[in-house]
Amino acid sequence: MPQKIDAMSAGMKYRYRDIGKYLVCVDQTVTGALRRFILGYDSNMLDSLGISKLLARNIVKVLAKNRLRPQSADYYEVLPVFGHLGMYVHRGFKLFDFEASTVTKIFASGISKSEAEQEIAASREACAVRQAPRFIAADPGSDWFTEEYVRGIHATDLVAPKSGDYLRYYADAENCLLELLECKAPTVVDAMSHITDLADNAYRDRWLDAGFARQEIDGISHYLESVRSWLADNLPAGHLQLVRTHGDFSLVNAISTESGLRIIDWEGIGPGSLYSDIYNFAFAEYYYGRTGPDFVSELGSVIERFRAAVLERKPKLRNAAMMNQTVVRRLYYLERVRLMANRDVTTNLYSVIEKSIAMFNEFDRDIGDVPL
Repeated sequence: MPQKIDAMSAGMKYRYRDIGKYLVCVDQTVTGALRRFILGYDSNMLDSLGISKLLARNIVKVLAKNRLRPQSADYYEVLPVFGHLGMYVHRGFKLFDFEASTVTKIFASGISKSEAEQEIAASREACAVRQAPRFIAADPGSDWFTEEYVRGIHATDLVAPKSGDYLRYYADAENCLLELLECKAPTVVDAMSHITDLADNAYRDRWLDAGFARQEIDGISHYLESVRSWLADNLPAGHLQLVRTHGDFSLVNAISTESGLRIIDWEGIGPGSLYSDIYNFAFAEYYYGRTGPDFVSELGSVIERFRAAVLERKPKLRNAAMMNQTVVRRLYYLERVRLMANRDVTTNLYSVIEKSIAMFNEFDRDIGDVPL
């Protein structure tokens, strides 16, 4: 069993309880467990995992008991977030088997087969990168997949607020991103068509259906269009090289282990601009308030170091590496806001988008650019 962690000194933590051979997260919805494990019981899927109907009922009982009468701290194992953590993790369930060093993700009953297959494919693809957890097995029906359980300490637990210490992890982070560049040849796209696609407002109907006011949605659309318009005037015409990116690369998605940094949350792996992961690595710390007053210079040093490494190891990416840094930074802004706008709509997500846009404008002012 893992060593218990003091929840008061930890950041992103979930509480788990022994159920059979598994640890089950109690910070999951009871209704979701009821639909998946009892009302929608699929004998083929659950039997293949060794989950009997009795165990399924016990899982629901433990979740319900935690909601109705929370137990003392000693009742739980308190652990950092481990595994790939796909975007639907809070609508699914993770079962930890520490004896086998595995973690199994069971998709919630509301997840479509295509969504599950997409996440499974992303997890398989991530295994080409040494720092990613190993992919082990998947259900042919796309109901679950199993991966390596990564032992370690969440990287953000080791970073003092406003210290800028995230730079000490940069060597490991850089190696991961350089490995990603080796995974697949660059995708060449028309630059203007690409930014037009990123600023597309197809997400608007989903946000309206979710009950958000048109004014709130217009704020997101206006920002995307303002970045697209600026890039249309400043991005060199012609072709743009897109490389393999993590999609949400940051210390929030990193585990510090004895063998170095391991990266989780790979459901967003796919083509993106060369510097998008590097900017996200730094801006995430800016977003969570873990950077110091020298953030501008710290970010500059990170970008320059990554540029030099890319030019040395991937000379064919020279055109992408040498692009104007204001251009590539704002290309990241466009990619990031669009990625979030396409996710499941929640009030919290809207707040994250709103805060991110404000943060991007604040950074533009700090660096001497006119905010968009």
